[in-house]
Amino acid sequence: MRRHTYVLLLVLAEITLSFPSEAKGKGNIGLTPNSQIGDVLQRMVGRSSFSKECNEFFLCPGKKPQKWLLEFESVKTRQNEVPIVEFQKDSIMSSSTVALLREPMPSFKSFSVCFWLSIYYWRAGNSIISYALDDERDNYFFLYQNEENIEVTVDQIHLVYKHRATVNFILRWKHICVIATDTVSVYINGHYIIPSEENYSHKVNTSGNDTKVLEGGGTFALGQDQDRPGGGYSVDSSLSGAVANFELFPTVLSMDDISALSKCQKVTSKPMLDLKDPAWEFNNVSLSTIPGETFCLQQKEGTYFIFNHPANYEESVSYCRSLGGFLPHEDNLLMLLNALKSYFNYRYMAFTKVHIHINITAVNKSKCYDLRVYWDPDRYIKAAINDLMCSSRLSAFICNVIEQKYIKMRGIPAKIKEKVDELYQLFPYQAVNQLRGVQKSYIGFKNMEWCLYSLGDANQSALLCYEAHSDFPPLGRKLWSNRFDNGTSLIVLTLCVEGEFTCDSGDCVKVRYRCDTIPHCLDKSDENNCKLLVQDEKQFGSIRSVPQTSLLINGSITVTNIPEINLDKNYFVTSMWINVSWRDDRIGFLNLAHLSETHIDELYFSYYMWTPNTLLNPVQGNLDPVITTGSVRRLCNGQPEICDTREENLFSAACSEVWIRRFYHIQWQCEFNLMKFPFEKVECQSLFLLENKHLWNKNVSVFLPLLTHLPYKVHKLAVESSESALILKLLFVRQAEGYFVTTFIPIFLLVVIGILTFFFESHDFTNRVMVTLSTLIVMASLFAQKASSLPNTSYTKCIDLVFLCTIFFLSLIFSCHVLLLLMLRRKNRIHVSIKPTNMYGQTSTGKVYLNIFFMPNFWVFCLCIASAFACLSVITNKCT
Repeated sequence: MRRHTYVLLLVLAEITLSFPSEAKGKGNIGLTPNSQIGDVLQRMVGRSSFSKECNEFFLCPGKKPQKWLLEFESVKTRQNEVPIVEFQKDSIMSSSTVALLREPMPSFKSFSVCFWLSIYYWRAGNSIISYALDDERDNYFFLYQNEENIEVTVDQIHLVYKHRATVNFILRWKHICVIATDTVSVYINGHYIIPSEENYSHKVNTSGNDTKVLEGGGTFALGQDQDRPGGGYSVDSSLSGAVANFELFPTVLSMDDISALSKCQKVTSKPMLDLKDPAWEFNNVSLSTIPGETFCLQQKEGTYFIFNHPANYEESVSYCRSLGGFLPHEDNLLMLLNALKSYFNYRYMAFTKVHIHINITAVNKSKCYDLRVYWDPDRYIKAAINDLMCSSRLSAFICNVIEQKYIKMRGIPAKIKEKVDELYQLFPYQAVNQLRGVQKSYIGFKNMEWCLYSLGDANQSALLCYEAHSDFPPLGRKLWSNRFDNGTSLIVLTLCVEGEFTCDSGDCVKVRYRCDTIPHCLDKSDENNCKLLVQDEKQFGSIRSVPQTSLLINGSITVTNIPEINLDKNYFVTSMWINVSWRDDRIGFLNLAHLSETHIDELYFSYYMWTPNTLLNPVQGNLDPVITTGSVRRLCNGQPEICDTREENLFSAACSEVWIRRFYHIQWQCEFNLMKFPFEKVECQSLFLLENKHLWNKNVSVFLPLLTHLPYKVHKLAVESSESALILKLLFVRQAEGYFVTTFIPIFLLVVIGILTFFFESHDFTNRVMVTLSTLIVMASLFAQKASSLPNTSYTKCIDLVFLCTIFFLSLIFSCHVLLLLMLRRKNRIHVSIKPTNMYGQTSTGKVYLNIFFMPNFWVFCLCIASAFACLSVITNKCT
């Protein structure tokens, strides 16, 4: 081991590295004021030596603040180095980058091929392994991968795997094993992958009794697709990536061997071919070595990033979580420092120290420590621990990302869309954070700007740029400047998955929370730009036009009040809501509230949408609704929709229902026939006609309130629907109870008083006549009063006939009294006593001198009663 002498370079950076106790299930390091922090650091870092002198980095116990110095040597090791061959690392597509085995391959009855693979850039197809026997059998053994599938061909066995975790292959090491016997099996990271059934075919090449899975004599190539042995390469099928520890075994590896290889362990089986074989010819590729544990460490520990972005502990946690990572914990400090060496080696002119947050015990959660690291490249590390408030904002922080996800770019202008990628991954290229596209572009940070570059542009001119103050990726919705036309574009960089909405800050919330009136993003951006309709310029005119097909309209009618019934002009006024609902296949809706109605402004309806119009008949006056409200009801959970920069929850016509509620104050024409007043029943009809031949649902409901202040009781007689016409029949029944008190009982009492005059003294003509005339006058006055309150009609009303009969009856009584008086004056044949007698001929002494059947007073009384019954019969026939 050779020690390198370097001038001590104090590397400049303040980096927040938090060690939460819950990280990966690890506990707190247990730092207390009495802790031997040097022992803690020795456990955290491993092999180390400590200075025992009191100096600026190491203060003796008892002095404040406590500082401890840790120093250990950086040791280079060449143990377990494995070969790696890199293809098109510079992203330039080429047909000349190939690793070709010049010696012919022998035949195999079975074989196993295992290797580590990392993809740099996607091509139309990344050809990993190609084995060609001749021009016709150029894909005898072929391993091919693109963004969607992994395809394996061995002779006539062809398997296609719908590989769902393709994201892990970009800049990530994955272990692949292909096992071929009479069947072919593929293992990724030690796990068997099931092929897609619809693309599976199974055929075995047999030659007599000797089964050959791989026929010898062909040419073996890595990184290109051979159309003929040793040539016929295609640029589109070339590999951009790295193949490491490639090994071909002439046997079938066991599951234990496959698992061991995927865990960077050795196996007892010896490979027949690997990358160290001198028969390989490497053309325009990079061959080197790499520590064998690199692959597994990356899978276990992930990738460490330093971001020059001011943040305290809580903010660091939030930023790191938005990348799908976490702040490193205390048990991987050595791994952390080794992983950061590339940053220090490239940035030593720009860094002085690294601050790291370390959680203390639960006694005081508001207090943290920082770890200052002093880096001398490839030689040693010095570290000191100091007290630090967790709320302190440091100039940088570290994030550990185990499994990277694609960062999706949306809103790319059409002019450059073919030149750039939509998917990116964070990558520390020469200690500078950049977003590397999967095939055609990258987004780099330089001069306080994030800019988009196309790899196909020889001048590497920026296409889009966003002014930033840190090298933390500009996630979220932001306005980028267009360098190609000096405009701006709304660009969304997001890690959110389907069913999530990207906040302006880059955070993700459930798309069902979008526009539900309750902010869920910290910046409240999920409640901004809330649009309802799914529409574009092509739809703008069509969804306002009348549908070409007839729609089924559901509805309900609610009468809230009947404030007026005008008998003179034959109309009644209703205050009513007409509710209609329908589904229009031409439109969809966005972000409807859960289990409730999303209300829509009237102007929105009139400007953007077609709505069914209802003609009302027969009506008088203004037909315009007083109030119009609209709403959309969700009938299912919706379907998340991503369209460019829009992330919404889409509800199709089958999943939503539009409601229009219109409030009318309408004068309905109706002929109120008063012939049987006050016992009349009037039937009125209201017609609701849909325009453009749309159809009413037969289950239209009508609601009528119980109105007690009206002269009529209103009943729903019937609701009839026939295609576009809906007829509502109302029955108005006169509430006659009040007329018994105000009219019929007074009439009855006056008639009784008139009849009682027959029981007055026979000679008391004056009182008989005066009482009868009084009742007659009162009856005439009551008649005049009632007649003035009713409209004039050409027909006789029932109430008129009642009054006329009553007046006739009272007039008849008056006439009878006059007739009796005349008969008494002429002294008819009936002899009366000299003594005063009553109508029964009874004297004051109690003797009866007259024959009752011959008394004129009695017969006149009977005549009046008969007349009364005749009038009652006429009234009954008229009023019922």
